[in-house]
Amino acid sequence: MHEETNRHADRVIVVGAGAAGLAAARLLQHHGRQVVVLEGRGRVGGRTSTVDVADARVDEGAAWIDGHKGNPLMALAERAGLATERADYVDSLRLAAYDPARRAWLGRVEAFRLVVAVNRAAERLTVPDATGANNLADRIDRVVDPRGRRDDARRLRAFFLRSSVESNWADRADLLGAHAEEIGTIYAGGEAVVVGGYGGLVDALADGLDIRLDHVVESIRHGDDGVEVGTSRGGFEGSEAIVTVPLGVLKAKAIAFDPPLPDAKVAAIDGIGMGRLEKIIFRFDEPFWRRDPERARNLFNLGADTPCPMFFDLSVGAGRPLLAALLTGDHGTRLVEDPEPVVAEALAVLDAMFPGRVTEPTAIHTTGWQVDPFALGSYSTIRPETTEQHVADLLAPVGSRLLFAGEATNVLRPGYVDGAIDSGVREASRILGRAVELEATLDRRRLS
Repeated sequence: MHEETNRHADRVIVVGAGAAGLAAARLLQHHGRQVVVLEGRGRVGGRTSTVDVADARVDEGAAWIDGHKGNPLMALAERAGLATERADYVDSLRLAAYDPARRAWLGRVEAFRLVVAVNRAAERLTVPDATGANNLADRIDRVVDPRGRRDDARRLRAFFLRSSVESNWADRADLLGAHAEEIGTIYAGGEAVVVGGYGGLVDALADGLDIRLDHVVESIRHGDDGVEVGTSRGGFEGSEAIVTVPLGVLKAKAIAFDPPLPDAKVAAIDGIGMGRLEKIIFRFDEPFWRRDPERARNLFNLGADTPCPMFFDLSVGAGRPLLAALLTGDHGTRLVEDPEPVVAEALAVLDAMFPGRVTEPTAIHTTGWQVDPFALGSYSTIRPETTEQHVADLLAPVGSRLLFAGEATNVLRPGYVDGAIDSGVREASRILGRAVELEATLDRRRLS
C-alpha cells in the first residue's frame, strides 16, 4: 500500500467492520462520500460471526433476530435475498424444561404455566423499580416471591426468569442493575434466525466497500482540521472518524486518543458493563433431544447450580442438528479459561436430561469473546451504577470530527445487532446532515 493512498482530507474513516461500521460506511458511500473501513481482524463482521462446525453454518456471536414482527433486520434480510425462519426460544410449544431436583421433565401444561408466570413477572421488571432492590437478582426474588414463601413453583419461576435475564444481559443477575430490564425497547413477536447465519447479511452490507483487513487501529488524532488514524500498517487521514469498536476495547484503552477523550466519555466507558456470555456449540449426527426432526426443541435445565441452564436448538438456521449451550458470568469465564472441563460438564447435564440417549458429538466449537483482543467481552450490560446518561455520553461526538457508534451506544437497543446497525445509521446521518435509510442501499437482485 502506497502512503499517498492514505491521504484523503475529505474521506470518512470508519474504525471497525462490525455491523455498526458496515452500516455507517455503506450509507456514507451510497450518498457520495469517500469511505475507508479499518478492521483489525482478518475478516468482516466483528461479533457477528458465522463459522463452519462440521459442515454446519452457525453463528458463534449474535445468532437471532429479536422480535420478528417489528425488527428492521427482517426487512434488511429480505432486501438482501436472505431467508429467515422462526425460532421462538421461550415458546412453551418449542421448549422442554427439566427439573433435576425432581429428576423429571415438566409436563406440557406445567411448562406452559411456568412460561406464562415468568412472562408476567418479566413485565413487572420493565416498569420503574419500587422494591428498593440492590441488583437484578434481588429484584427478581422480590417480584417472584414477595412474601418469601419459597415453594417449588416460585423456585422454578425465579430460576427461569433469572436465567433468561442473564442470557439477555450476559452476566450474573446479582452484577446487573435492578433497572436493567427497564432499559430500551422491545419489538413485537418472537425470535427468528437467518438461514445459513448472519454471515449472509454481513456480506451484503460489506459488498463494494473499501475495507482494509488486518489494520489494527492504535491511535486517533482529532481536531478541527480533520483526523489522523494510526494503524499497525500505516496512517490514514480523513475528515471524520467513526469509532465502532466494542466497549471492551475502549475499556482496555487499546486506542490512544489525541487529545484525550473528555471526562464524561471516560466515565461512560467505565460506567457501562461488558458482558460475559459464551457458547458451546455441539454438532450431532441426529437430534436425540426431539422426536420431530423438523421442529426445533429448546432445552432448559432448572438446576440451581448448573453451568448450562439453556441449550438452544440452532438446527433450523444451520441445516444440521445443533445445540448451543449458553454460559454466562463466571461459567462463561471458566469456559474461556479452560474449555475442556466445562464442555464435559455440559455433556453431563445433557446426559442427566437424556439418560443413555446422548450421542458423541460430531464436532464441538467453543467461543472466547472475553479474550478476543478485538472484542474483550460479549456485549454491553447494565451495571447497578449504569445510567442512561452514561449511554448518552458514550454516543456523543467529540467535537465535529470524532464520532462513536456500536451497540453499546444505542439507548434503545443495546446488545442487539439491530441496535448496532441503527447506531451506524445514526452517525452516517449525523455526518450527512439528514436522516438516511439503510434498506435502500441493498439490492437483492444484485446480491443474490
